[in-house]
Amino acid sequence: MILTKRLLIIIILSTFVSCGFKELNNLNIYNSSKNKIENSYFSNKKIDYNYIVKIEINKKNINGIISIKKIDSIYHRIAFMSEFGYKLFDVELSKDNFKWNSINSGINKKNIKKLLKDNITNLIHGNNNINFAYKKDNSLIYKSKKGSNEIFYLIDETNTLIKTYNINKGFKKRFVSFNKIKNNIAANIEIQNFNPSITIHLEFLNN
Repeated sequence: MILTKRLLIIIILSTFVSCGFKELNNLNIYNSSKNKIENSYFSNKKIDYNYIVKIEINKKNINGIISIKKIDSIYHRIAFMSEFGYKLFDVELSKDNFKWNSINSGINKKNIKKLLKDNITNLIHGNNNINFAYKKDNSLIYKSKKGSNEIFYLIDETNTLIKTYNINKGFKKRFVSFNKIKNNIAANIEIQNFNPSITIHLEFLNN
């Protein structure tokens, strides 16, 4: 009985260790006066952030174009058109509100809407209050915790946000990578969701 309990504890602990992002191991506490973190990649009201989208789920692809627009000091509007030209969804969001203007009946399901809301909110805003700061090599990592959700923001040596890691109750939830950054625009964005496993590729369309 004792051996069985010990094995169970080891399995549980191993499961939790394996659920984290290995990039976040061996972090050193960093004394930072910064108390907020912002994603500025979608902050210019003069720019239409249009991206070609490729979604990979269960070895199937969904392609289209997503348009992200900062409409005022608080709100963004996001619309997604399929490759066949019909609108899949249209939403407005701020840090505190999320509004569905429209959603295609084929994806108007509770679990899909929650997944979309989580991805969009995390991409545009995330959590903003910094709880801890760490340093690893030449990069800074800021941790924002809200309830059971944790977001880690990876800032490189040029003070550029290049990655975010989302963890919920110790389990990997989402990873976002910002690449080919120029004039404060991430021309390439990759979002990897875990459980369910969904990969989203975004390629910026020049206006």
